[in-house]
Amino acid sequence: MNQSILDLLPYNAPTLTSLQGWPISVLDLSKIHPLLNGNKYFKLMPYLQEAKENGINTLITYGGAYSNHLRSFALACNHLGFYGIAVVRGDELDMASNERLASIDRMGVKLHFVSRNDYSNNKQLIAEVLGQNTQSPYLIIPEGGTSAKVLNSCAQIAQYITHDTDYVMLPVGSGGTLAGILMGLSKRTSPPIVQAFGSFSNNTSPEATINKLLQEQGIDYPNWSIDLEYKFGGFGKAHQAVSAFQEAILAQNQLALDTVYNAKALLALTLKIQSGALPLDQNYVYINTGGMLQI
Repeated sequence: MNQSILDLLPYNAPTLTSLQGWPISVLDLSKIHPLLNGNKYFKLMPYLQEAKENGINTLITYGGAYSNHLRSFALACNHLGFYGIAVVRGDELDMASNERLASIDRMGVKLHFVSRNDYSNNKQLIAEVLGQNTQSPYLIIPEGGTSAKVLNSCAQIAQYITHDTDYVMLPVGSGGTLAGILMGLSKRTSPPIVQAFGSFSNNTSPEATINKLLQEQGIDYPNWSIDLEYKFGGFGKAHQAVSAFQEAILAQNQLALDTVYNAKALLALTLKIQSGALPLDQNYVYINTGGMLQI
């Protein structure tokens, strides 16, 4: 019997738990699968299924040195037997530059480092050339996994928000997870306000990408935004306040947060409630999208 990728990688449905001392319920995606966890499970699944159905053994993608996407891509390739190639931003780097890149290399993914200029302007072309050089069928997965292909998969996350809430909050990277969740929540009679936190160093935002994805699906979500004010040193940078918050949340709630996205985003949410920028008497759902705990 030809098994689907979902049969090979079944996941545990996440549940909502209260965050001690705050009007926040947490939907924790970090424990849905022992290997491929968090939002990356939902973002990679459509590509893995497409490759399996079409007999494609080579997968190619791209990302930065602290990319959760690249590590999840490597885990999937290693576990399912795909040959993986990753185009990495920064030709000054190598597989020993940080533990994240080292772990990807150990899992058998071929790392191809390119200049930041080439990455910005030519990453798709570079991926195509690398694929052609394998002389076998290949599938290119976009940066962060974001494309229209992942919307239905990521929309499934919304079904696990099982009670009415005023706000849904989460971190944002390339935008595919947020777009999918907005699609899922748009089917509700009274969709909640959705706010995402980005810590991009250069104030770039995936807002245009998300709007395009939603428009292509005919979705006009009534109230969503991206907050870029809480950078805590910038993307991929350690920060003392974030580290202290991580430790406190783990001790008080047994909730492990990754450093790059979720520790910063959840800290930002608590600071906004604490300052009065968000009302204390509202209900909040925070989606922990998973990721590596340390930079």
